[in-house]
Amino acid sequence: MRFTIDEEYYRVSHVTGPGHHFLGLGFSRHPVPQIVVQALRANVGCSHAQHLSEVHLREAIEHAVAEANTRFRVEYYVNRIQYVPNESENFEMYGWLAGKIIERLATIREYTGST
Repeated sequence: MRFTIDEEYYRVSHVTGPGHHFLGLGFSRHPVPQIVVQALRANVGCSHAQHLSEVHLREAIEHAVAEANTRFRVEYYVNRIQYVPNESENFEMYGWLAGKIIERLATIREYTGST
């Protein structure tokens, strides 16, 4: 896994064999009425999914962030999501990545790096 920061997004990418996932999250200090979801440029030559469902992606991330907030006793509120639309359609993995972002923010001083 590789963790990076780009402007106001905390990003993570995870590659395992043929599967790969990218997730970027932006946060606010308070809950927002609607999370902005941004599809980035599709990977050329990648055909894991025709187009990820933004509704399912948002739901998986909201659920995982709520669980991670409870687990680590923190309060992060997602206000923006970035993803690549033709990556692997495994919403559990996107939830897991969202939880890893919260875990890293809650437990490690330097967000960027690899594990």
